[in-house]
Amino acid sequence: MTGFWGILEHDVDQMVHLYGELIDDLVENQGWTFDKEIEWVTNDPKTQALLKEAWAILADEIEGEYTDEHQEVIEETQVEKWTLSNDTHVMTLSYSNGHILSTSVGFPEYIIQRIKLESPCYRADGPKD
Repeated sequence: MTGFWGILEHDVDQMVHLYGELIDDLVENQGWTFDKEIEWVTNDPKTQALLKEAWAILADEIEGEYTDEHQEVIEETQVEKWTLSNDTHVMTLSYSNGHILSTSVGFPEYIIQRIKLESPCYRADGPKD
C-alpha cells in the first residue's frame, strides 16, 4: 500500500531533518502522498505584474529581457510548503520549520498527533543538525 513521493531527491534531507522516519512510514506503509508545493505570493499589484512578466519571458510567451529585478522578485515572493494527503485529507506543513500550517476538515487526529509526537521539528530542542 505504497503512497506517492512528490518531492525531488534534493528535498529528502530537509524532510528527514524535520520529520525523521515518520513521513517515510506514512508514504511507504500507509498509502499517504507527500509533496512539495511552490507558490509565489504577493498582494502588491506592481510585484504581481513583474512576476507575470517574468514568467511570460521565461515561458517564451512574450519577447523581453529577463532581468535581475525579475529574478529578485521571484526569489522574494517564493513560498515553499509540504503537503501530506490521502483521499480527501490534506495537511499543509511549513517547508522551513516543519510545523503544521493547516489541515482539511476531518483530517485524522492520530496523524496530527504522530507528527507532533514523533517529528524532530516538534521536539523542545528542535531537529538535530
